[in-house]
Amino acid sequence: MATNITSTQLDFDTIKTSLKTYFESKNEFSDYNFEGAGLNNILDVLAYNTHFNGLMANFAINESFLNTAQLRSSVVSHAETLGYRPRSKSPSNSIIKVNLNLTGVTPLPSIVTMLKGTKFSASTEGGTYNFKTREDYTAISENGIYRFKGSTGSENIIVYEGTSKTKTFLVDSVKEDQVYVIPDKNIDSTSVIVEVYPSTTSDVGKESYTFLQKAIAVDATSTYFDIKESPNGYYEINFGDGTSFGKSPVAGNKIVVTYDSVKGADANGSTYFTAIDEIAVNGVNKTINVTSETESIGGSFAESIESIRKLAPIQFSAQQRLVTPLDYKGMILTNFPVVTDVAVWGGQDNIPIDYGKVFISLKFADNTSDVVKTTTRNQITSNFTKNLSVMSISNVFLDPYQTFLELDVEFYYNQGLTSNTLSSLKTLVKNYIANHFLTNLGKFEDVFRRSTILTGIDSLEASILGSKMNVKMNQRFEPQLGSNTSYQINFPVSLAAPSLVETRIVSSQFIYGGKTAYLRNVGNSTNIEVVDSILGSTLVSSIGTYTPALGKIELTGFGPTAIVGGTNYIKITARPSDESTISPLRNYVIVLEESSLKVFGNIENNETKIALGTV
Repeated sequence: MATNITSTQLDFDTIKTSLKTYFESKNEFSDYNFEGAGLNNILDVLAYNTHFNGLMANFAINESFLNTAQLRSSVVSHAETLGYRPRSKSPSNSIIKVNLNLTGVTPLPSIVTMLKGTKFSASTEGGTYNFKTREDYTAISENGIYRFKGSTGSENIIVYEGTSKTKTFLVDSVKEDQVYVIPDKNIDSTSVIVEVYPSTTSDVGKESYTFLQKAIAVDATSTYFDIKESPNGYYEINFGDGTSFGKSPVAGNKIVVTYDSVKGADANGSTYFTAIDEIAVNGVNKTINVTSETESIGGSFAESIESIRKLAPIQFSAQQRLVTPLDYKGMILTNFPVVTDVAVWGGQDNIPIDYGKVFISLKFADNTSDVVKTTTRNQITSNFTKNLSVMSISNVFLDPYQTFLELDVEFYYNQGLTSNTLSSLKTLVKNYIANHFLTNLGKFEDVFRRSTILTGIDSLEASILGSKMNVKMNQRFEPQLGSNTSYQINFPVSLAAPSLVETRIVSSQFIYGGKTAYLRNVGNSTNIEVVDSILGSTLVSSIGTYTPALGKIELTGFGPTAIVGGTNYIKITARPSDESTISPLRNYVIVLEESSLKVFGNIENNETKIALGTV
């Protein structure tokens, strides 16, 4: 039977119209009034049925693939087939220093221990949160003052947000693929401790089970557990069967699961820590004195759908080894929530080339302390790269290198098409540019495209008829004041060649030889000179050069004595060879220098009409 219905036309009205068209093509219904007949109701039912079936088939197919799935349960399930376990909520953490003042106490104890789980509280604008230690800390007397230190000897004590909870399971029978569900969506899966007791009434003779991802060798007697997110958002624990990944609890056993329930990112920014618990000394409870060192950071919510979609294939391709840059990136982003972005490149791609090394640049969450940064780098090296990377390959960590863009934006508008003032339009444009950088730039490999921003400006409102933009960029370096030193400043892209029309290289001001001065290139030359800011005369005719093709500026014997403007750096501004696109390499990050953003508006009167004719 011939038909005009196309299977891709799933809209209800389209389907019904197609059905009518088919019937009208038949002689029996050529002059039939469908709108006023009972057959119209039948067409409605057929169209609704086709519409719903089409949508359901579309949804089902989408949920069958990682790239198109929309439901979290579907994305998590697909990721697990690739061996990827999405992150649970992570606790916010902070560094504090703790001491106990026992002056006047007799006898003074030789050592005082602050036990794992000692509780503290801190507040943010959103509320008060509980923090606690995750290891024991000890202190010895210093004239009656006991300063607690960790196993490394540091006084920096890390406290983690969260509340300890316990879930007990009684094993009455063991079924195939038996799982134990923890009904808490706020669980920090890295904090889970599983202990199995021989009987439901026993408190001794426990066996401690280890998280499967920490397994080195597995046999039938291994005691490992696995934890993963279930379709309803809770977390489920399962064990081996003697052949898969170790033994399982048997009937009559008692399973005790201890974990931290955390608030995630909500607790970030907590300050002013105070102790909730006290420490007993000679049978008397003593108040713990706390010094807050940093705001709490590192808390995060359960891994987002898009993050899972992105990282699961990367980790799958890595196959628990570190070879390619993507392997390193996936490993770091998966295991360290405090790291928001990663750039990795091999020594063969470095400048200068340095074979046998992997260069890693980490972008941390705002307000991350130096202690946490150092700890994270050490954990990456000790826990992962030493075990998973290729032999003879070592890590080199480099900080992100920011390139600041200075934008001059000019737009044209029709005053008759807007109720906004020029000042309001300029503010509108500035806010749009700032938001564009916040949303689309600021990470490694994020590319600046001038056309994208200009298109957005033109579409802000109907009165804006067009726009244009001049782009410059600057790098900053900290000189050794009073010392003649050589410096190399690198830009992420090539620079514009010298020109008689415009100075391509110019710096911020500094004090040189007792005078306020700045750097600039000499006319149509790559030579760089030191210029008196007031008189405009040359103080040093040649202090360095710049290489446009390499985006490199080299200064030799440069020794300013002070920096003007209250900063500790000198800013060097240059024009890129291609202003339309700035694509950063390696550990460069593109950011907007808002203080240098200039926006101009010009009235364009479209009411004026000019008649052209022949003379």
